[in-house]
Amino acid sequence: MESHKCVECGHLHYLGREQGYEPCLIDGCDCLGQTEDGQPARSYQPEVLVEGKWSTNALRFATETEAAEWAKALLYRWFVPTDSRAALSADEVNTRLVDGQLERIEVAS
Repeated sequence: MESHKCVECGHLHYLGREQGYEPCLIDGCDCLGQTEDGQPARSYQPEVLVEGKWSTNALRFATETEAAEWAKALLYRWFVPTDSRAALSADEVNTRLVDGQLERIEVAS
């Protein structure tokens, strides 16, 4: 199993499935782990599989559950995607899901 040392917390993270590095499991650490390209993860992005390639948009959620729920909703609304998932992102959180509706979050500059 491949591993990578986190630049945020210094803990060792193990490579998960195709979604990227697993979140840190050390007690007291709030690090999400790392994205597929090794960046510190700050949020989750919804992704849909289109013609064999994962695609996303600019929405970034604080929880994996929110991102996965929104990705699944996209999958059911569109005809082209064949799968959906939530993936780690290095971007700041900018959206939350409240009762199935998107709510924008202002990102501090």
